[in-house]
Amino acid sequence: RWVGDTSDLSPSIPNKYIASENLDGQWFTLTKPTYSDCLGFNDDGDPLYRLGRMSFEMFFPGDLICAIQAVFNPIMKVVPPSSKGATSFSVPKTLQEEVKRALANDSGAVLKTYHIVVAFTIEPYSPSFGADSPNRIVSSPIRGIMTTYGYVLPDPTTPDRLSVWFSGGKVTCGEEKESHEFQVWKEIFGSPAINKGRRRRRRTFREGAMVFAAQMMMGATGYDDAMDEDTGELSYTFTRPVGGQGKNYVDILHLDDKIRVMRGHAGTTYAFARLKE
Repeated sequence: RWVGDTSDLSPSIPNKYIASENLDGQWFTLTKPTYSDCLGFNDDGDPLYRLGRMSFEMFFPGDLICAIQAVFNPIMKVVPPSSKGATSFSVPKTLQEEVKRALANDSGAVLKTYHIVVAFTIEPYSPSFGADSPNRIVSSPIRGIMTTYGYVLPDPTTPDRLSVWFSGGKVTCGEEKESHEFQVWKEIFGSPAINKGRRRRRRTFREGAMVFAAQMMMGATGYDDAMDEDTGELSYTFTRPVGGQGKNYVDILHLDDKIRVMRGHAGTTYAFARLKE
């Protein structure tokens, strides 16, 4: 289901794509997920990852093994809020003035979303996960959706380059509230009512170090807040997201009404297919 190497694609023609209306829409990611430390594949061929690796270590337990079924990338123009120049999301310090001008229509730049939406399942326990794996109470796949909130702004000096930053995220259960799977989801993520009398797991040293770094560098908050008991949702926010022109970015290599190809600042190439409305 995932396409292979696309690294031999050539750069785009200057200024060809950013202003195109084809950029907006709901996109399906064709290339394999690029999170590091893939743990292999399940019987359906879906790649396996730790939940922490998928979420900046913000969601706990981080060593929960999940399989990724699909990744989506909705891109749309950000509607200016009622207060001129204000935003309801965090913006890197170096981009704040540019974002204000874009929202106030004082520049030619257009601010757009760049959310990453991952459809995944919590995998049934396997002895290969280890005796202490949080998956040990999972007997059948549990569906979930993880959203990382991202935004892009055109780079004023490099053609067809978009500066990218992420301001937070959430994870929600995709199962019916009355289902057994939803109850297991709540048990995994620490519902006090369900976990009464059980010793709550702690973050590993590595997970704690990653969380501390995110807190210091990006102002991470909310990652230790209680789960919403009604929806099973957890969330976090980066109050000081990392970003800026020339730091985190994607270059558009190809764009038409069906396919989009982009290359990130680390050299990874991504291919997307447009979904029909």
